[in-house]
Amino acid sequence: MDKTIKLIFRSLNWPGHNVQKFSSRPTPYNISKNLNLNPATVYRNYGSLFSSGYIKNLIFLPSPLIARRQTVEIKGLDSDEIGQTISKLFRIYFVEMAHKGYVYHVSGKMKLSNSTDWLLTVNLIDSSPEIITKQLKILLDFSDLSSREVLVSKEQYSTLPSMDLNVRRIMDYISYRNMFEVKIKDIAENSGKPVRTVTRKLDDLTRRRYFSTYPLLNQSLVKGFGLFVVVILKDDLKDEVKLHDVLNLPKLSENFLLYYDSSSYFNILLYYDSMSEMDVCIEEIETLCNSFIVLTRFESFLNSEISLIFR
Repeated sequence: MDKTIKLIFRSLNWPGHNVQKFSSRPTPYNISKNLNLNPATVYRNYGSLFSSGYIKNLIFLPSPLIARRQTVEIKGLDSDEIGQTISKLFRIYFVEMAHKGYVYHVSGKMKLSNSTDWLLTVNLIDSSPEIITKQLKILLDFSDLSSREVLVSKEQYSTLPSMDLNVRRIMDYISYRNMFEVKIKDIAENSGKPVRTVTRKLDDLTRRRYFSTYPLLNQSLVKGFGLFVVVILKDDLKDEVKLHDVLNLPKLSENFLLYYDSSSYFNILLYYDSMSEMDVCIEEIETLCNSFIVLTRFESFLNSEISLIFR
C-alpha cells in the first residue's frame, strides 16, 4: 500500500489520546502539516479516496461514552436480500447504521449455527437492556427476519454524563454530519452563542472523546490493495487483552489502518498485499483473541433519518 494513503487512513482515527483541539480534525491540510508530508500528494490521495466512492462519507459519530448502542448480527441472507433488508430497516428511527460483509473466517462465540457467506450487522441507537427486547421484535417483524438466526451484543453501560443544554445542542448539531460541513460559525449562529464560546465547548467535547470521525466505507470500489475487517468480541479475550495489545502485534502494527473500540467489540480495518499476508494477521489475532470474525467485500450504510433526529 502507498505510504501516504496508509497515513491518511490512520489519521482518520481521530481524536487521538493527545488531541485537545477541534481544529486538529483530520483535514488534508492538518494531515500534511502534522506528518510533514507533501501537501499536493496528500490532497491528491485524500481526494481520490472520496471521489472513487471508497470513503462514501466522513461523519462525526457520538462515542459510546454518550450514546447507548446495541449491535445485532443477522446471518443467512444473500447480498441482494441484505440490500432489501437495509432499505426496510432504515424506516425504523432507532436503527443507526448497517454493515454488510463477506465472511472469510469466524471463530469462537462469534459462530452461529447456520453456515452462511454474508453477515449483516445493525447498530441500534438509544438502546438499553431494558428496551432491547422490544426494539428487536420491531426490527425483526418490520423487516421479515423473524425466522433468521440473530445474535445480540451484551453491552455494558455506564451512567451517561450530564450535559448542559448548550453543549447538548452543539453535540446534536455535529452528530452524523459530514466533517467538512461542520462550520463553527454556523454552530454559533444556530445556538446564538459567540464563536469563541462554541470553540471552547467543541474543544472540551474533543478532549472528553464524546465524538470521533467515522468513515463510511465501500470496499467494492477499492483498487490497488486488499482490505479486510476484523471484529473481535471483547468479553472473550485472553489474559485481559486491550485494543493496544492487538494493534501492537508485529504484523497488525504494520497493516492496521482504522480501529473502533465499542462497548462489546474491537473493530479493526487492515490492508494486505497477498492472501498469505492476510492469513499471518489472522494467526497473530488468534494468539490473543478467542472469538472474532474476518470480513471482506464490506460496506457501511448510515440511516439518513438518524441525522434528522439530531437537528
